[in-house]
Amino acid sequence: MKHTNLLLVNSDFRPSSIKPGGCYSFLNLASLSAFFKDSNDGDITYYCDGFLMCMLIGLVKRKNINRASFDFTSIAEDVFQFAEENEKSVFFVGATEQEVTAFQVKIFKRYPNIVIKGYQNGFFSQKEEHQLIDKIKELSVDIVVAGLGAGKQEQFVLKLQRAGYQGCSFTCGGFIRQEAGSTGDYYPEWINRLSLRAFYRMYKEPHTIKRYVLDYPKNAFSFLGKVVSKKLNVQVL
Repeated sequence: MKHTNLLLVNSDFRPSSIKPGGCYSFLNLASLSAFFKDSNDGDITYYCDGFLMCMLIGLVKRKNINRASFDFTSIAEDVFQFAEENEKSVFFVGATEQEVTAFQVKIFKRYPNIVIKGYQNGFFSQKEEHQLIDKIKELSVDIVVAGLGAGKQEQFVLKLQRAGYQGCSFTCGGFIRQEAGSTGDYYPEWINRLSLRAFYRMYKEPHTIKRYVLDYPKNAFSFLGKVVSKKLNVQVL
């Protein structure tokens, strides 16, 4: 029987906890499918992303679980402020060329002293991926933020780590694309305050409706089944 390990951080995010060589991702009920397909077995440290995912983990572990996501409703602000204040360089990977270009301009306006060493759209060949990894290493980037979709983004940050990259990396899902297309923050303050982010995203991005209506329940039952059958070991730090 194959056992899968899920290493989950439950403490409030602190930039000081960022470790060189660390890979950090954010698990929700949609991305569980990609996690089950290729779990990485503890090589990535996960945060619990989404109210329902927090409830599910809390049910299994019998404790309150904190939500964390790489967006401006959660830890993105902390990471970018930390980078700006401590002269830590960043590199963005994801979205289209137009979107990632607009995104880095937006970030630079918001954090005028941040060091952006480069950016790359999320559409590249295997050869181009190797070249990108070499480039990030040569530039001695401190923080990589990768938004390539569940599964692909985790594989990318692991390849970085295994290639000897000494900085830390975060996955961010659709954050780059969302913020590139928004004049202010993607989620209005009142939407975030009332925890209506999922409904707002379905309104803004109708293609996500299937994910919430069909994938969420299926993945929740699959998760519980793997825990009960001891195929999945959830460790909460």
